[in-house]
Amino acid sequence: MGLHSRQLCGSNEFLITILANVVSGESEKAVCHTKLQDEKEILFQNMLSELKRGLLSLAVLQLLDEEQYGYSLQKELSDYGFEVEQGTLYPLLRRLESQGWLTSDWRLAEETEPRRYYHTNAAGKSAAGAASGMDCVIRRAGCLV
Repeated sequence: MGLHSRQLCGSNEFLITILANVVSGESEKAVCHTKLQDEKEILFQNMLSELKRGLLSLAVLQLLDEEQYGYSLQKELSDYGFEVEQGTLYPLLRRLESQGWLTSDWRLAEETEPRRYYHTNAAGKSAAGAASGMDCVIRRAGCLV
């Protein structure tokens, strides 16, 4: 059975199929398909990264309907299943602010360091509201995967 006639799901199955093709004399096809599979995998990973970035941005806009500082937002995101490093979250907050979705201000609190509080502005609230209707689309997409 040639590699092109199967849909592969797992990496072990992929490796086993390549080895079977090499043994059966279809090694040239396997090498070509491997390159194609690698390119498709890279494109797929890029699409997933874009999707995760977009979902994270929308989640941040919705959660910042009530103002928060970065660390409290990171904890709340984690509660919802978004494991986000500070090195990802703070640049995202700055980007959303520079794009006009958020506003922020520094505050001094007793017994703590100054904290920067973020919250969605009118544009961010509008975007978050429009995105709230996306849940059914996301569920449908999840059924397709």
